[in-house]
Amino acid sequence: SHDVACAEVDHGDTYTTEFLNTLQTAGLPPHELRLRRGSLVILLRNFAPHRGLCNGTRLVVERMHAYFLVVRVVTGPFAGNVELLPRICCDSCGDCELPF
Repeated sequence: SHDVACAEVDHGDTYTTEFLNTLQTAGLPPHELRLRRGSLVILLRNFAPHRGLCNGTRLVVERMHAYFLVVRVVTGPFAGNVELLPRICCDSCGDCELPF
């Protein structure tokens, strides 16, 4: 008998960047998020609960840098604290029916 060592992999269709940028999936933020100084934002994950950076915490953008934001906490017992918030990678929810 002849065993197949490896099966051919079908990479399927290739999706353009423009098409991928137009997708709006539950659990993912928009492709392009425009922030300004003074913008009110809500944290979407438990980043540092011991510093008050939990899911649902409201923050005001104080300054923006290439890889992090300087934000001020406006709700909860840590209101008034200034924190540094790095870029956070957002992955899809995993249960979506997208082929990529």
